[in-house]
Amino acid sequence: MGSIQFNLNKKRWLLFPLITLLLCSTHTLRATAENQLIAAGIYVDSPPGQEVEGEAVVTYIFRVENRTTVPVSMAVRAVSSENWPLLPPPEELTLAPESEGFIVCTLLTPKTVAAGTEDQLSLVLSGPEIDNTFTVTTVVKAIRQLRWEPHPLLRAEAGEELLIPVRLSNLGTTAEQIELDVYSTQGWPVYWRNPTLNPLLPGQEDKVIISCLVPAPTPAGTVEEITLRLHDGSPETQSLKLKILITAAQNPGDQDLTIPVSSNLNFQYLPPTASTTLPWNLAWRTSGNLFANTHFDFFLNSAPYSPQPTAAYMGVTGEQWALRLGALGHNWDGLIPPPTYSSSLYYQDQRSTPWSIWVGPTTPEATPLWWGSRIDLNQYGLRLNYLHNLEPDRHFQHALAGNYQL
Repeated sequence: MGSIQFNLNKKRWLLFPLITLLLCSTHTLRATAENQLIAAGIYVDSPPGQEVEGEAVVTYIFRVENRTTVPVSMAVRAVSSENWPLLPPPEELTLAPESEGFIVCTLLTPKTVAAGTEDQLSLVLSGPEIDNTFTVTTVVKAIRQLRWEPHPLLRAEAGEELLIPVRLSNLGTTAEQIELDVYSTQGWPVYWRNPTLNPLLPGQEDKVIISCLVPAPTPAGTVEEITLRLHDGSPETQSLKLKILITAAQNPGDQDLTIPVSSNLNFQYLPPTASTTLPWNLAWRTSGNLFANTHFDFFLNSAPYSPQPTAAYMGVTGEQWALRLGALGHNWDGLIPPPTYSSSLYYQDQRSTPWSIWVGPTTPEATPLWWGSRIDLNQYGLRLNYLHNLEPDRHFQHALAGNYQL
């Protein structure tokens, strides 16, 4: 029984300081929530400080209350201690009897501000029997963010040494010491050519030079991948992959202009009559490679006695883009149905930000005029479609639709 009594007394001594602490905390919270008296019957509520990122918009709202029975006017002035861009409030505030008003101050944090920087925003109120200053603190939080600039496909010959410049940007608020690892998929000699001990400050960018030696016996058509990865201790940043395509060595005669295309031409001429002006028929097919990784196709067919060709088509296809001209099915995959499923021009680009555009027929007598586009923001899981219909009798002329993947 003595042991039980000792434990109960011990618990009472532990609970007493805890209850006292809670009562003191409640009293402190109430005191913080009370209005601050600046003159007889005039009270001001100040907002709390904020912790923000670089290039952010910070808004502070001060509440002023007039509990008297007469109007009150006061001059208003706001000052940033760091001289940050400030959208100031009106220069004067007038309150009717038994009313309240709000003073809004908006700060813009710089893009290149460092973490831990503090700005003291001072709101100065002055007038008859009023001379008060209220200060709120804005602190820049620590954010670590580095970004590689995408690099297009590189081309080289066997035995060639490449110097590849790659841009690295510091989008965060902390200075970063850059340490880089470079890897080659096939074990080619690669290294970071211009290492530095200088930190990359917020808002700055640096050009990283990568040296790569293509081995002499590498066959044409080989694709090598070089990976750039920031070393441990740097912020988590997606690795950058550089792709190199090995092309055949060129001789002096290879510099001559040659277009390796094959053509098939069929021409027929019919006896003219008094009622005919174009008694001929032409069918022309051409295809081949204009440049490296660029394919060309052309087809034309003209019927007798017709001033316009019955079929005309031209297509140019690159490594990551395609262009089509002529009467063609446009493979529109937007969320908005077009007025007709035929177009005269189609172009798609699958490089850094994939996008496409379709243009409908150029004569309203054939089919309605229209054009549409698509943009794929894959990094955000967002796809946008826009359709512009030029028909005067349609129920819409502009339509925008989006598809977001969660």
